[in-house]
Amino acid sequence: MRKWLRPIRMSMSLVMLIALLTLMGLAVVPGCSSAPDDSDRIVVAVTILPQAGFVEAVGGDRVDIVVMVPPGASPHTYEVTPDQMVQLSRAAMYAKVGSPVEFELAWLDRLIAANRDMLIVNCAAGIDLLHYDDHENGHAHECDGHHHDDEHDHAHGHDHECDGHHHDDEHDHAHGHDHECDGHHHDDEHDHAHGHDHACDGHHHAGPDPHIWLSVQNARVMVSQICEGLVQVDPSHEHYYRTNCAVYLEELDALDRELEELLHGLENRRFMVFHPAFGYFARDYHLVQMAVEQGGNEPDAQYLVRLIEEAKEHNIRLILASPQFSTRSAEVIASEIGGEVVLVDPLARDYVSNMRAIAAAIRQVT
Repeated sequence: MRKWLRPIRMSMSLVMLIALLTLMGLAVVPGCSSAPDDSDRIVVAVTILPQAGFVEAVGGDRVDIVVMVPPGASPHTYEVTPDQMVQLSRAAMYAKVGSPVEFELAWLDRLIAANRDMLIVNCAAGIDLLHYDDHENGHAHECDGHHHDDEHDHAHGHDHECDGHHHDDEHDHAHGHDHECDGHHHDDEHDHAHGHDHACDGHHHAGPDPHIWLSVQNARVMVSQICEGLVQVDPSHEHYYRTNCAVYLEELDALDRELEELLHGLENRRFMVFHPAFGYFARDYHLVQMAVEQGGNEPDAQYLVRLIEEAKEHNIRLILASPQFSTRSAEVIASEIGGEVVLVDPLARDYVSNMRAIAAAIRQVT
């Protein structure tokens, strides 16, 4: 009996060894893992955190995201680090905001020079820019004469949906990675932006308002542009990107309806903010923002007095401020009117939750 025991034990050991080797082999076979490994992912660079949320919604686990303006930093003043330039060198695509964000005006040419192979996607393509008003607090109107309902219908008309249509120009430029996704050039956008004759918000701020992402309608356009870019740099996963894009656009549509309902019945439609970042938001929901900033700077004493008088006149008790800026002037005004300062972040990554938070804050302050 003992003569048979040893061969049987050896056979069992051999079977276990073969099974182990087989499992190890399967682990390294391409396509057997549920998620792509690092080498299969597309590196996508963006300017601000809300765009990172958009890329994540469309790209899912197929993308690694490099954010050029990190949490807590301001796109008006931030400077790129050497480590970020190294990360950027691996990017297949850069999704720029495309409005005149100061960071992009200062850095975009240098970022492109660091990686001329990456596709440049213009998230602002198809978005009409608002202008700051040099003379008065603001209007709940659009600068180009279009109204909320028209834009809303256009946004829901799927002109910018990730359906594979209406993007022939972009595909023509897919192989020329130094061009933008929509075939337009950076200078042309700025010429177009400065061609508007009207202004919509802000105390003594001139030029186009760069904060396009703070409109759900604009966000839909930005998401669709990102989807088209991902399809260009990774066409083998087109269905995956377009499916994710469609799902997220539906979520944005639902968010737009939710915010419209939340802000619809407000009697006082004015709100005061330190930095006038919410002009597009105000346009969409027929509100008026009153900016504390004076020409992009802290207001002087005379201007503070005027703001305090206006706050009292319009029965404003709360002032919105952003964590990227000083709250000193806002706190002075709040003290004089017996109110308080409420922080809202225009650059949060979780776009849907943040837009709800902004709407709730504005409902509270009006």
